[in-house]
Formats: sequence, C-alpha cells, structure tokens
Amino acid sequence: MPPQMSVKQKGMLLTAFAFIANIPDLPLDRYINTHSIFTTTIVVAMLVVLAKIFLRKNPYFTNRILLGGALAWFSHLLLDTMYNKVGEQGYEMFWPISNAKAALPIPWLLQSDKINVWSLHNASVAFFEILTFGTVLVLAILTRHWLLSNHQTRKKPVQT
Repeated sequence: MPPQMSVKQKGMLLTAFAFIANIPDLPLDRYINTHSIFTTTIVVAMLVVLAKIFLRKNPYFTNRILLGGALAWFSHLLLDTMYNKVGEQGYEMFWPISNAKAALPIPWLLQSDKINVWSLHNASVAFFEILTFGTVLVLAILTRHWLLSNHQTRKKPVQT
C-alpha cells in the first residue's frame, strides 16, 4: 500500500480487496462459470484495463494496488478448493478447456450454513477459517517484514 495512505484509506482498501475476493460467489448468471481460471482472467483483465483508463489520475490506483485486487480475486478460486463441501467434488477451474474438477480439501474447513447464519456450526467454521487464514496472514506479514529489514541492512554503507 502506498505509504501516503491514511489508516482509514488502508482500511477501505483492505475492505475493497475482501469484497473483490468474494465477487465469484455473487449470484450471477448461472451459465457463467465464475470459478474458472479462464473466466476470471478475462474479467480481471477487462477490469484492470477499465481501471487504468478511468482511474489513471488517481494517485492511489497504482499497478501494485491493481495487482493486489487481481490476486484477491484469484485467491478465491484456490481457497474455495480447500473447503469440504457436502455433495460437491470441487470446481471446474479449467472450464471451458476441461470439465475436470479441482479439489484440495483441508479436513477442518467446512462449508458454512447459509440458512442458520448464527448457528454454532457457523461459529466453528469462522473460528477455523480465522485460525487457518489468520496464520497465513501473520506468516506473510512477518516474511515481508523480514525481507524488508534484510533489504535495508544490505543498502546501508559500510562505515570505516
């Protein structure tokens, strides 16, 4: 994120990334495979081009921000393959090239109940999602911090 962004702007950007990551689950036309790498690539490429055209004067819409949004969207495809969904055998990630389904289920990641939103089951699902993906987030932040600190120590001139 650009360093000149305020905490509020960074929060809004992270909220936008969370929204972008969930776009494939929006109730769109049932004939569009929103979990296909090919569909996602086409849609994301079109949105990046539109953002470059209409938001080119906005200093916050850098290539890094656009890449973050694209990665948020693509991450949804990978993360959805990790859930144990009752009655489903994965997603057609390579449609229209192949109807083969991709599934990489992690045993403790269960599908939430869309009807009983405030159920104990959904609380358990949320807990394990936060535990799993929160750990990944913390590791990513620590790795970034470590890489940046190593990079800065290499740039310092040697004093004699």
